[in-house]
Amino acid sequence: MAEDEKIVLFGKGGIGKSTITSNLAVAYAQQGKKVLVVGCDPKHDTVVTLTKGHQIPTVLESPSFAGGKVDASSIVFKGVMGIDCVEAGGPEPGIGCAGRGISRMADMLRDAGILVEGKYDVTLFDVLGDVVCGGFAAPLRQGFAKKVVVITSEELMSLYAANNIARAVRNYASNGITLLGLVANMRDPEGDEGAVHRLAGLIGTQVLGFIKREPAVREAEYVKKTVMEHAPDSNFAKGLRILAQSLHDTRTETARVPTPLTDPEFHEISRLAFHGTREDIAQAVAEYTSLSGSGPQTDEKAELAEKPEFSDPAAGSAISGNGDKKQKETWTNPFSQAAVQAHGQTPERASEGHRRKNTIKADDGFNAKQWGASDQWRRFFCDTELQRNAGQGISVEAPYLHVQHSDIECHYATPDFKDGQMSYFNFPWATSSPKKESGMHGPSSGEGRGVLSGSNGHGTGDPSDGSGQGDSFEDGNWATVLGDLDVIQGGQHKLETALKRAAEKAKGSAGIVLYTTCVPTVIGDDAVDLARKYTEIAGVPVHYSNPAANEGIDMTVVVFKDARAKPEFLTIPRRAGSINLIGFPEGPETEEWVDLLRRVGIEVNARILPRIKIEDVRRFMAAEAHVFYPNKAYAHYYEKLFDGLTIRRLNPPAPYGLKLSQQWLFEVAGALGLKERAEKVWSEELEKVKDQWQAGISEAAGSRLAFVGEMSRLKGLSDGSHAWGWGIPMVPVLKEMGFSLDYLVYSEVEKHQKPSAREDNKHTLQWFQTPTELAQLLENGKFHAVYSEYFFDRRITSGGKNQFSLNYFKVGHTGAVKTLGRLLELCRWNFYRRYADFIKK
Repeated sequence: MAEDEKIVLFGKGGIGKSTITSNLAVAYAQQGKKVLVVGCDPKHDTVVTLTKGHQIPTVLESPSFAGGKVDASSIVFKGVMGIDCVEAGGPEPGIGCAGRGISRMADMLRDAGILVEGKYDVTLFDVLGDVVCGGFAAPLRQGFAKKVVVITSEELMSLYAANNIARAVRNYASNGITLLGLVANMRDPEGDEGAVHRLAGLIGTQVLGFIKREPAVREAEYVKKTVMEHAPDSNFAKGLRILAQSLHDTRTETARVPTPLTDPEFHEISRLAFHGTREDIAQAVAEYTSLSGSGPQTDEKAELAEKPEFSDPAAGSAISGNGDKKQKETWTNPFSQAAVQAHGQTPERASEGHRRKNTIKADDGFNAKQWGASDQWRRFFCDTELQRNAGQGISVEAPYLHVQHSDIECHYATPDFKDGQMSYFNFPWATSSPKKESGMHGPSSGEGRGVLSGSNGHGTGDPSDGSGQGDSFEDGNWATVLGDLDVIQGGQHKLETALKRAAEKAKGSAGIVLYTTCVPTVIGDDAVDLARKYTEIAGVPVHYSNPAANEGIDMTVVVFKDARAKPEFLTIPRRAGSINLIGFPEGPETEEWVDLLRRVGIEVNARILPRIKIEDVRRFMAAEAHVFYPNKAYAHYYEKLFDGLTIRRLNPPAPYGLKLSQQWLFEVAGALGLKERAEKVWSEELEKVKDQWQAGISEAAGSRLAFVGEMSRLKGLSDGSHAWGWGIPMVPVLKEMGFSLDYLVYSEVEKHQKPSAREDNKHTLQWFQTPTELAQLLENGKFHAVYSEYFFDRRITSGGKNQFSLNYFKVGHTGAVKTLGRLLELCRWNFYRRYADFIKK
């Protein structure tokens, strides 16, 4: 059984952590110990002297990094003397959050069994210590290591970093983390060792040793070896052997929780080379605060500002080791009143910089122009957002509680978090979902509908601070709503509060779904471990889902597959003349369509997607046939849920407009031997709507609708099976209703090279190449409304035109009449034509 010592080395960048870490590894290996070295620095240079100067592939480069089973051989590499080496790696400088990479690496090491107890005698973590954020603190936060050593020097900024790292250790002391002490890698052979001892005493720790500069260190680096191999008899090598033994022998039980200084305390006492007690520091901070206040400096303040020094600590203070090496010096105050004023000046903001080509001014305030893409000004279809959020319209009506851990922007980009919640997009499902019944229902991936902080996103985020609702809504959902401070400081406390509240209400539920998004992933919030923790606390499973990191599960699939796994799922008796409707949109028009089917003699056995009801899933196999709605956004659900089931599959066109509705009905009824009955019922229904339909067609003959986009995009409007079309063949339906259509087509080709600008006598095609040309077409066009998937598209209203979207289209024969009526009403409305000049302003 290995001894299993896990030690983390922190310190300011460039202080010598990697050099000391690699030499400690060899020192332990020379003692016959099995050693693992984990480099947690984005520069990925920790183990380079252990691998003879060759950088090893990083965890970030591993195929397993994005998800899936972790292959240890792709992240662990052998170094000298059998030392196992791992490098986390990191993003390009200035891009992304390297701390997230450290967190992900820690998860992978755990999942691969690399950090299991007893696998190694000694594990050394070399961690960048300039910024101890949630990611870089992963070895502490996740409890992988119990011993912490801070590499520092006599230089002030290095000591400042050491004090900050002591704060991190204190924050994670409840995990059993212990600060063993400081190791001073001296820059100056004559440097003040006493300053290191005095700081150690002030923050409640000790100095483990001093390392002096020595030529052997530089020589070893050039030959790509450790000093332990290159110069084993050097003072450096001898000192590292002593340090290695000291780290191994020091028991965590004997160390104290550190007492780091605040920033004002550190800066004040550092002016006096750390001479003084905490009482002296508190007095100095109070005096300096008074000094730097507004108003003229009084004689008393001036006298205090020139106070030369504080007394040394009394005998028996916390300073340990060899004490002061030098005599006490006199320090003058560098913070004169002029310096304070200069220091406090606010710098000018940088100039705004150039704007991208073909973009209208960003301060115009258009949603469509705030996303940074150079072609956003001509986008009217939200393909990516529609596809990304397709699952948001799906709800699993099962007894699950839901916790969403995300920022406020995700609520706006993702629809229907709460009835009436604003969205930037006109999603086709946002207004058609029926109001949820009371109970613990929620979306497929756990998207929350409650708010756990201020409803405007500007509260402190503490659910107890009164800044917002702070508790669940009736349907048993919570959302953390992360703000800027949460991104900087971490959102873990909010997530744990939400999970705690969900756990308190979990009795009788099937589980809790924890859904996280991009921001908590980047800032390193440890949702995976909290999911494990609260699975035990709540007594029900906590399912973790994170599409942003390709992790987690889809509750739609979980619920359906759980039902499929039960023996009774396949043994339920078949019901002749019954069908399952799969993927059909919710709404009163669908209910009317179901009533028509019942008159034909077709019973709807179950409806799956966009809602999943447990009772529908249980009786699913009783149907004679599945009828699929042709929506490519649901294609992966169709494959995962229904492949392999021994029921006939029908794929008629989506029933929009009267022609396609009739085709759908006759095709389905014919498959069940009920076509003759369907023809009779359809004739009766047409008679009811005939006059209204014909009157609408007559009026539509004088109305025009427009679409804007590239030619390849506009051609797809006739095929509703495209994912972005949500199964709705808009152009055939609109032409059946009698509307004239105008196509405004973007092209980079010069005007004289473009084809004819007219399609036929009723439908026109016009070209544009610049934002100005598009604005002119929108303003001067004869059409009444323009299609856009952006919510309140000011490009359209500024041109005096109305806006329509997928939400206008409804299924079935009654839905066709309603669609026609709604579009005609829109064409009659002249509000934007009347007030376009005001909207432009």
